[in-house]
Amino acid sequence: MGKPYNAGMAASNGVECADLAARGMTSNPAAVAGALGFVETHHGDGAVDDAPGFRMVDVSHKFHACCHGLHATLEAVGLLKPVDPEGVERVEVRVSPRWMTVCNKVAPQSGLEAKFSYGAVIALSLRGYDTGALESFADGVSTRPELMALAERVEVIPDANVGETAAEVAITVAGARREAVFDLTAPMDLAAREARVRGKAAALLGAARAEAGWQAVCGGDLGAFVALMAAR
Repeated sequence: MGKPYNAGMAASNGVECADLAARGMTSNPAAVAGALGFVETHHGDGAVDDAPGFRMVDVSHKFHACCHGLHATLEAVGLLKPVDPEGVERVEVRVSPRWMTVCNKVAPQSGLEAKFSYGAVIALSLRGYDTGALESFADGVSTRPELMALAERVEVIPDANVGETAAEVAITVAGARREAVFDLTAPMDLAAREARVRGKAAALLGAARAEAGWQAVCGGDLGAFVALMAAR
């Protein structure tokens, strides 16, 4: 549980910092790159001039509630749907060798383990589960017989020619093989990204709460957004 907790704390700290800034909290503007600042004290050799920048040059989103290494595969599977799960004979996945020791758990026994399993997430997707929803990864879901049977038909092949952000998926149904490739670095227009972000928010928060949060963000009302997210 420490793995997702680490990422969650980072997100929580970011929201708290934005909230404090909005309420007027100030700090040393040179706290990052100034004398005895973060770069100087944490960069190793103390060199500041050649330290990496802290500006975010790109924005990416996690549209699935599982390990990032599985996302390209799920997107490729999505390109091949709809698929009759009862007719699936084989699913072949080619990914970077890096992910074989990260998210290729075989026969996961818990929801957390399912978040790191190609077989489990592919089975969930093909069976119509929303892989952006937390309840899809509740304990006991991935061990349902129909999901386990489908997961057993998934073969994951390490391929050094496939990039770390990409996946190649082939699904064979009734003897017919269909293939799809997806790379997470592929451009996504703003309208499509908005739809995916809002869909993920609805899966996590419920449609009404997600819509209220979206309106608060669009209206620049950070206080309302923070209060909404903190509500139980």
